[in-house]
Amino acid sequence: MAKPGTHIYNYVIPMIFLISFLTASVLENGSKIIRTVLGFGVFFIYAVFAYQSYMIFVDHKAEYPWDEKTIFNYTTIPYVEKEVLTFGFPHNRNWKGVNEFILNYNDKCSYITNEGKEVSQIYTDIKFGNTTKCHYIISVKRPFISTRDGIIYPGTGKNNLIYQYEKDDEVLTKVYFKNPVSSDSPALFEDMLLTN
Repeated sequence: MAKPGTHIYNYVIPMIFLISFLTASVLENGSKIIRTVLGFGVFFIYAVFAYQSYMIFVDHKAEYPWDEKTIFNYTTIPYVEKEVLTFGFPHNRNWKGVNEFILNYNDKCSYITNEGKEVSQIYTDIKFGNTTKCHYIISVKRPFISTRDGIIYPGTGKNNLIYQYEKDDEVLTKVYFKNPVSSDSPALFEDMLLTN
């Protein structure tokens, strides 16, 4: 039953009330040994859940749910859905920085990307699409809306790379410039190369 279609709070909230009632009655009516054992047990359970919550939701080294994490020798399952239908988790590909960089050099060109158009158009002021004049190719690692991770576009060689964004020594976004008119002479844009 991978997707039951029922919200978990329909089970969790009544279970919390039931467990709280049982714990309170045992603490009031039980012997000292039972209360001590129960107290340590409750503390241990809370400690495990606090650590698990920290590892999944607070620790931002890995991007949940895309990256695997190890919690108490259990490795989470890699996420392979077509679309990532979640929000509130860290997924920064520096789209604002990409937009500022592109506008500083040439705002007459369009762009294409392996990221979903819905995400990129929120942050960019240039037109989406491939034009015959010139365009930028924005390659995103682990895109938010598509599964086109690691896609290689024609003309995305080292000479055409004009910008890249790194986080924790990992390149997450690369921007290439493609100019069909002067594709044989990409030296015009070598001064824009960013080496982080």
